[in-house]
Amino acid sequence: MAQINFHGLNTPLVNDFSVPQRSSHTGKLWTVQFLPYDDHDMAFVLMQAMGIITRNVYGTPSCDAAFRNLPGPTATDVTSRGGGLSFQQMWDDNMVMISYDPEVNGGGGCGDPPSKNITITRYALQMGRWYTAAVLMHELAHLDGAGEGGHDLGEPAGATDADEVLKPCGLGGGGFPGRG
Repeated sequence: MAQINFHGLNTPLVNDFSVPQRSSHTGKLWTVQFLPYDDHDMAFVLMQAMGIITRNVYGTPSCDAAFRNLPGPTATDVTSRGGGLSFQQMWDDNMVMISYDPEVNGGGGCGDPPSKNITITRYALQMGRWYTAAVLMHELAHLDGAGEGGHDLGEPAGATDADEVLKPCGLGGGGFPGRG
C-alpha cells in the first residue's frame, strides 16, 4: 500500500520543484514541498482519508476501469488512453510515498510521477478526510499518467484529466471538490 512519509523521502524527486508551481484548481503559485508528516493532526486526517479509500474505493470495478483508461505511468502523451494500471495496482504499490506540504493558500497536492512521490497540502488536509481522499485519488491518477484536462498551460487539447477518476471511484460528482 502507498506509504506515509514520516521519516523523509524514499527516493529523490525527478522534477525540479524549486520553481513555484501553478495550481490548476486555484490558479495560485506555490513552491511545492515534499516533507515528512511531523504534525500529528495532519497525519491523522491523511490516515482517515486512506481508510476511506481502502474501505470504500479499493476493489471497485468502476474505479479500476477508470484508472486503466488513463495513459499509464510511463506515458509521454497525456492524450493517450488505455495504458494505465488499475487503481488496485496503484494503491498496492508500496513505492508510492505520500508527503506533506505546509501550503495553506494553494492547491490540494502535487505529484512527481517518475519518483512516485505525492505531497498533500495542509489546505487539503484542513478541508477534511473526504476532500483529502479526493486529492489523493487525483494525485494517484497523475502518477498513472493523467494530465489536468488542458487546465495546465502547455497541455494539448484532449488531454486526460486526473479528475476523471473521482466519480467512478465514488469520490466526486464529476469534478474536483472545490473546482466549481
